[in-house]
Amino acid sequence: MTPVKDFCKEHGQVVAWLMPRQVCALRGVCRQTVSNWMNHGWVHILEQPSGRRLVCELSLGTHRRPEEESLPKKRCPQWQIW
Repeated sequence: MTPVKDFCKEHGQVVAWLMPRQVCALRGVCRQTVSNWMNHGWVHILEQPSGRRLVCELSLGTHRRPEEESLPKKRCPQWQIW
């Protein structure tokens, strides 16, 4: 799916906005992790008129997948990517 392009107030430019499941695949994290990032304001979000929230791709710069040896033993069950 092609990312939505729209203006990000925090970056002051037009950026790609990703659906949470796209962020999961891109960063190798589960859906709950992405929800936590959004709920805590750690990533920029765009709420569409439908209520769907999208994540600014540029705001993902600081959220990287941890190295394999530091991964927790219990992973989110709904998204097994590794």
